[in-house]
Amino acid sequence: MFNVRHAAASSLAVLALCTAVLPVLGQTAPPSPAPAADATRPFALSTGTVQAAIGTDLLWRVREPVAERFAAAGRDGDAVTVFAETLGIPWREFAENTEPRADHPWVRMQRELADAARASGKPVSLQLTLARERYAREAVRDGTNIELREVGSRCFDLNLGTEASYATAYPRYVTWMMRTYAPRWVNVSAEINGYLAACGDGPAWRALVDLQRASYRAAKAVDANAVVYASFLIDELYGKSLDGFDAAHYAALNNLSRDRFGLAMQIHGPRATDPVQLPRDYLSRVRDRNPKEAPLLVADTGWNSRDLALGTPSSCQRAAVPGNDAAAAAYLRWLLAQARALNVDLVTWSSLFDAVPADVMTSCYPSASWPFYRACGNDSNCIFMNAQRSAAENAQAGELRFKAEGAMGLRTYEGTPKGALMQVWQEALRQPRR
Repeated sequence: MFNVRHAAASSLAVLALCTAVLPVLGQTAPPSPAPAADATRPFALSTGTVQAAIGTDLLWRVREPVAERFAAAGRDGDAVTVFAETLGIPWREFAENTEPRADHPWVRMQRELADAARASGKPVSLQLTLARERYAREAVRDGTNIELREVGSRCFDLNLGTEASYATAYPRYVTWMMRTYAPRWVNVSAEINGYLAACGDGPAWRALVDLQRASYRAAKAVDANAVVYASFLIDELYGKSLDGFDAAHYAALNNLSRDRFGLAMQIHGPRATDPVQLPRDYLSRVRDRNPKEAPLLVADTGWNSRDLALGTPSSCQRAAVPGNDAAAAAYLRWLLAQARALNVDLVTWSSLFDAVPADVMTSCYPSASWPFYRACGNDSNCIFMNAQRSAAENAQAGELRFKAEGAMGLRTYEGTPKGALMQVWQEALRQPRR
């Protein structure tokens, strides 16, 4: 049913995984002990349901039947997360009218997701993306389907008159999404510091901050009781170091409106492959240094539970980024212990299901060139991987960018629960919330 042409392989959250994370220089944290059976928790647990569908017009989607996917997320969590970025934004529609036309296929798709999320019987956590280095992609009508297109330029500047339509459209989009999903939590600017890291703190950044503040007000106008927040790539905030902190970067975030300080923590990567490397203050550092900061919230996190292979068959790195269920479970146990101690009210594990099939994560595909990809034969996975290789600065970076979050699910791609990881999650889920 969903049929979206989606050219990009991943969000900047995935790119954060691939950056050079330095080894820990300070004190590291031992594995957290299991909480007592009668322990309580302050946080709700939530997961998303987006997966890759290689070989179709839609790369990232909630697999059909949509209602069953959200029902599963509801059974395995206190809330369900909707990552709305996968369907883009009909920028022009919202620039011209307060609501998109009812017959736009984007409207049909969003309403189906919203109906399914609410039918789970659990509160909705809605994640909206304004921009990272560029605006979120535009959802353009393509017959009865939509096509996602890049819009604007890298490091766009809202001070320019040509950008006025985006400043008009985004608060209207937030208003429409609030009314459609009725979320309890809404992230109106997911990972917005990606723009700051790429484009710097200048007039263009400050104009983007103004638009974020308008979007916050739009969300509150619909539901004053909703938790409206912004999320930030922790890798950028910490200067791409596990024990760092970029005070100037943080200072540039001060004027962004937020009820919570959302942490986007895709940590597992080439030089951070064991949760024992994580410093004790990894979650608390922002508020340790800035006690007046809003309460913390975990907006997006995960840990690959499967080895990630890179390269071609003749030079295949079978465990270029190692991963296993025990390490993922250890990370989750550490995370929940920290969230409990810091009185965090929402923890979002990025995916209930693995985003990428296991054979794609662990395979090395031959090198092949556009337009015929002859070396791939009829293997759509091989064709897709070569497209990712050619779209990045180098082949390995393109492949890594796609696979980086591929095995972070609490369940396999097909839906089988992962033993140790799911056990930690369910242990926490059984504890009463305070």
